[in-house]
Formats: sequence, C-alpha cells, structure tokens
Amino acid sequence: MGMSKWIWLCLVLVPAAAPADAQTPDPSLRYRVVDVAADDQLNVREQPGVEANVIGGLAPHADEIVITGSVMEVEGADWWEIVFFEGYLSRGWANGRFLEAMDEAESERDYPLACGGTEPFWSLELMDGGATYSTPDDETLSMTTSDWRDASGRIGVFAVQLEREGQVGYTGIWRERDFCSDGMSDFRYPFGTIVILPEGEVLAGCCRRSGE
Repeated sequence: MGMSKWIWLCLVLVPAAAPADAQTPDPSLRYRVVDVAADDQLNVREQPGVEANVIGGLAPHADEIVITGSVMEVEGADWWEIVFFEGYLSRGWANGRFLEAMDEAESERDYPLACGGTEPFWSLELMDGGATYSTPDDETLSMTTSDWRDASGRIGVFAVQLEREGQVGYTGIWRERDFCSDGMSDFRYPFGTIVILPEGEVLAGCCRRSGE
C-alpha cells in the first residue's frame, strides 16, 4: 500500500483531532508545579491515587516536567502519568491539579511513543529511526522506521512506515478528541493508533508519550 493510500485510510477511519484544552494533559508540552507550599513537595506515586506508594517528590517550583498524556481518575481527582526516574521506575503519577502547562510545545516527532492494545495484548515502542513490537508470548520484532508524515487535511494525524526484512507496514497515530481507552481499564491515553505490521497483521490501540 502506498503512503498516500495509507494516509487516506487513516482519514477515513479516525475522527478529526482537536487540540487539548486547558484541563487536558498534553504530552507535547512541559509542565511546572503550582499551588504547593514552599516547605512541601508534590508527591509522585507508583500508581494513581493517594493510597499508592510515594516513590519521590517534585519541588514546589519544579518545571520542565514531562508527562506521558495518560490519565486516571481516582475519587474525583485526575492523576497524570509523568516521566520520573526513581530506581527501576521511569514513570510515576501526580495529581494533575498541581501541574500547569508551560508555553513551548514539541512535535510528536521529537519524543518516543509507547503504543499498545488488548485482546490480543501487544506493545509497540516507536523511537527515532526504529520500532520494537512485542507480545506477552515473548514475540519481539525489531523494525526500522521512516520519518513521520503529516496527513493532508487533518491536524494531529500522522503516519510512519515500519520495515522489517524487506516487508513494509505502517502505523497511523492521531490525537484523540477526548482520550483513547484500552477497553479493559480506567486509564485514558492521548493518542489512538492503527498498526499494520510488515507481516500484514492489523492492530488497533492507544499510545502515550514514553519515558526518556
């Protein structure tokens, strides 16, 4: 399938993307901590919610915070997944009430994405120049990728070519109008995706910004 046909397919299958509003975490932005007392910290937890283990903290005026765009509501509060390195962990969760967007935005091309789906379970890590597909059955495929390409006529819709051993596939990724759901949990993700593996299998799922 040529790239133009693939982009046309994306436009047929996905809704028009809309920019994130002020209450929606945007993985293309950096964030700062707000409304935390000078002698306190914003707790970062292993899972969403105040009952989860605290794995670290952010200073009252910490900035340049990277978020993945994933969200989960717990007892009326939206908890945001952030990129936070602590021990073996590369992500943590903070109450989004205390995070405020900074001005400068990044393109999706500038950071890695982690995609996945259920029934069957699979994951796809998209990085600069490469991608890794894996399943719980220990199937792992390493692929090379092309540059991201914008879809004509739709803001926030992209496609990237996947190549392995002379075979070509594609993945289309778009910002969801609200959030993408994996259908099996309360987690909400910022991107939706359709993946055609080089071997021909077609998968649908969600994506978030990956840890860096």
